[in-house]
Amino acid sequence: MTDFRTSLPLSGGALDRCDERRMDRVWLRAQWANARLYLLDVDGRMLAREDREAPLLADASRLAADWRPDADDAIFLGLDKERQAHFAVQLPGDVDLRVPAVGIREAAAMWPAAESARFAHAAALFGWRRRHRYCPQCAAPLSPRRAGNSLACEAGNGCSEQFPRTDAAVIVIVVHQGKCLLGRQASWPEGSYSALAGFVEPGESLEEAVAREVREESGVRIGEALYRGSQPWPFPHSMMIGFHAVADDPQVTLGDELEDARWFGADDLADGYAAGSLRAPAAISIAHRLLHDWLAAQPGEAAARALALLPDAARPGVRRASD
Repeated sequence: MTDFRTSLPLSGGALDRCDERRMDRVWLRAQWANARLYLLDVDGRMLAREDREAPLLADASRLAADWRPDADDAIFLGLDKERQAHFAVQLPGDVDLRVPAVGIREAAAMWPAAESARFAHAAALFGWRRRHRYCPQCAAPLSPRRAGNSLACEAGNGCSEQFPRTDAAVIVIVVHQGKCLLGRQASWPEGSYSALAGFVEPGESLEEAVAREVREESGVRIGEALYRGSQPWPFPHSMMIGFHAVADDPQVTLGDELEDARWFGADDLADGYAAGSLRAPAAISIAHRLLHDWLAAQPGEAAARALALLPDAARPGVRRASD
């Protein structure tokens, strides 16, 4: 199996984020002079090349004179291996855009992993700033600090500096005697089934969250939950933490959260994907990867058929699930 850390979309940005330099305005302005810029529109989409297959990177020193932001308006993403600085800038609404703009999901399916990861990094921070404009302690306006990575109260009342939050969510492929447990929400497209998932609650470990979510959603009780990998999920600010677990009691008893949950063998998935009656998890999701790895470990021709029918970035026309 390939490494989760290098193979999941939206992760693997491979930048040195230089946390110790984020308050050094002299250093940041020196980096800005020759920085490469990722440009986002007011809707959070990133400007792309005409073929849409990579971001349109701008040179900070060559931007048009009538719209030339400085380092204070941007988010510092980090330095690449060549020590080239990368910043992200959100364009004002009145800028005339004459190039394509791509959303995160499309970018994750089409762009190199490092580029989609940097897009996710920028989009998550800009989204956080958009949702947090006022100090939660005194209601004064907030302004960017630490090269766009925190927010400070403008009133100077000694209020706490604000930092972006990431919501932890667990997602698990549960298995039992050659079958895996998948579920669906009523709002998903017909035939969409995916791994069970849910947010971590206060006062519980990740493993406890896995057991609780599986039990609440399906009634199934699991034994040990084994960590597999994680994926940033900027919709709007989650971290998907993937697990593999074996069921102790496979009896399915639906709760209120899912419309359906059932056990699928490799043959069920292969036949369903081939007939179009089942939709696999989206290729950009960790759910897809968890299912892929389970199928890859199964013997027989049915598992090979199901694997061949899973969606991937090279075959965007294959039907995909809602996540």
